[in-house]
Amino acid sequence: MQNITNLVASITYPNPQSIAFHEKFNYKKIAHFTKCGYKQNCWYDMVFMEKMINKHETLAKEIIYLPDLDKNLVEKILQK
Repeated sequence: MQNITNLVASITYPNPQSIAFHEKFNYKKIAHFTKCGYKQNCWYDMVFMEKMINKHETLAKEIIYLPDLDKNLVEKILQK
């Protein structure tokens, strides 16, 4: 059985109300991206906030790197 261990929020910045809301629930700022979101004719920064909700107790699966994936499988996935 898989458990959700992390919750991540992507927030337009500045947005003090949303940041305060997430901080109230113990989210921590983990990343700040500069001028990467565009809305209402303006560029905005983005902030990622994260909250750990479970322990990371099980072993993670082995990472498979893109060049090692079956090329037919990659093509099939990208065509969807």
